[in-house]
Amino acid sequence: MDVIYVFGNSEYPNMCKIGYDSKWPSPSEKAKDRIRFEQARSHNPRNIIIHGIWAFDSKEKMKEVEKKIKKLLLPYRRTESHGNEWFDLSHQDAAAKIYASGIVNDKLQQTPPPQPMDREMPYDDWREPKDVYKGEVYKRLLWVFQEDSPQKRIKVIHSPLFDTCYRYAFTYNPFQVFLVAAYHHPLFPQGPTYELREGNILVESCWKQIVSDKTYGPGLMATNVGWLNEGANLDWVYAQATSCGLVPFNLLQPKPACVRPSDPQIPSIAVGDKWIKRVRQCSEDNL
Repeated sequence: MDVIYVFGNSEYPNMCKIGYDSKWPSPSEKAKDRIRFEQARSHNPRNIIIHGIWAFDSKEKMKEVEKKIKKLLLPYRRTESHGNEWFDLSHQDAAAKIYASGIVNDKLQQTPPPQPMDREMPYDDWREPKDVYKGEVYKRLLWVFQEDSPQKRIKVIHSPLFDTCYRYAFTYNPFQVFLVAAYHHPLFPQGPTYELREGNILVESCWKQIVSDKTYGPGLMATNVGWLNEGANLDWVYAQATSCGLVPFNLLQPKPACVRPSDPQIPSIAVGDKWIKRVRQCSEDNL
């Protein structure tokens, strides 16, 4: 189903996100394509609200209308977020402006949140359970992201997806999110090797310990995967990681040869090159 959706954030009612989805599941469909909503949940520490959708009978019409809406709401576009679909408007005010312009005449159609696909663990855009790539074992790291919001919320994830963690943007979050730290097992070979497996298991175990913490952890099955509870800070994460035997990874160093050479749908960073556009290394003491 081709739709324009209006998303909101549970703690910020005066913001909304408006975008399109050509694979939005209709109520009669089985849970075969729910990825858009699952992605949005993994991008946010807070609940994602679906305020409604406008349905169209063609992709062309959907894209045409979405383009007009973005032009209309350009003065309200949030520059504090990644991408160009968040607006400093409540969903009611945004819809009122859209109706007044005549771009859309139908009222927002209420729709229940898409049911997620059956998975062993909740979906995350950054997590990859396998450390094997084309038959080789690559290094897994404990990645730490921080939201540039008043609460400075922190997301911790374990993943061998190196390029993804550096380059992929949190477009479903109304605030910018930066990569601020990473931790790894001290073994640092010149390339992929099965010897990395033991350290990779330790990294995953450390992540489970952090997200299971009774005070700051959301739990292993939280749908906002890896987002720590309010009050968790970078010093606490550092203490947890180092207590597990992990050491800080210098985010400003060139890409090493022991990490995955490429990730799906992400432009590759060449071994020996850097990409630090979304990096804010938290402390020189934690290199």
